[in-house]
Amino acid sequence: MVTVLSAIASFAGVAAVLGVGLQRYLAAALVSAAIFVLVLLGSRSWITRKEVAENRAEQRGGEPWASGLACDQGPYEVEAGEMQVIELDVQRGERIQGRLREVDGQDFNCYIVDEENLVGARNDEEFNYIRSGESVAADRIRWKVNKDGPLYLLLDLYGKQCDRMIRVSLRRY
Repeated sequence: MVTVLSAIASFAGVAAVLGVGLQRYLAAALVSAAIFVLVLLGSRSWITRKEVAENRAEQRGGEPWASGLACDQGPYEVEAGEMQVIELDVQRGERIQGRLREVDGQDFNCYIVDEENLVGARNDEEFNYIRSGESVAADRIRWKVNKDGPLYLLLDLYGKQCDRMIRVSLRRY
């Protein structure tokens, strides 16, 4: 709204300085249009998709960003009674979609946690999770990242007697 009022004020100011009658309004319209185009071209940053990807790559430490895998697909071999930690390559605002599946249909636990709660889980303390799947043979994940990272996927076999082979297919959008 302020921009529109500024444009009207500029137009009126230019019209008052230039000529008389209809010619001053035509001249003012021409000058205002030229200024508008120059401001639009000068202030607008024309960034290509490639440049956006390069900027994201710099933020991620040199790795190019595109919609793609949030982590390696594995399969991850998790030993009985142990926990496998997988760092997720995600940022706040991205959408994560995919699935986890134990190859032989055995159950396991999975959690998405932040760094503070990863430490708690590693120390066998109570921890909070962002998302969980408990005693599942497979789990579907649809989630919008609402927290700054780093974030981790935990594949947990606490209390299990047999090792598990777990496939992870998580994509970010």
